[in-house]
Amino acid sequence: MFGDLGLSWMNGKRHGAVNNIFYTETYVDDLAPTTVLATLGMKVPAHDVSFGWTGTIVGAQGRTPYKQDKGNLYAREPSAGYAVHGIFLDWTPKQGLMQDTELHVALDNIFDKKYLPYLSDGISAMPGRNFKISVSRRF
Repeated sequence: MFGDLGLSWMNGKRHGAVNNIFYTETYVDDLAPTTVLATLGMKVPAHDVSFGWTGTIVGAQGRTPYKQDKGNLYAREPSAGYAVHGIFLDWTPKQGLMQDTELHVALDNIFDKKYLPYLSDGISAMPGRNFKISVSRRF
């Protein structure tokens, strides 16, 4: 078995605001929300296969100057949190005709969760379910 866990957290404040330097302390604009990335998987050496689950959990972003003084003129609105799950399968044979070849198959956002990434400003396409397959060969 194998696993991986990552955490990203940002915080930042400034004295005053962009449009009023004498205002009280405000959040810095463009702070990414707290994010947890996780992977849990299993290797089956007898078949040269590994497979598993990936998860991206993004917290709600309320640390924005949007509601502080006149921040709604320049700051991004608070956003809701979301969680996206995926599965993957890797096959890398060590011998035979397919030796030195790697097959990677993945399904991202398996529950077809509709979400809007915080820093996208509403201009990116809505992420959806995504099936990926790749084959590579070393020579």
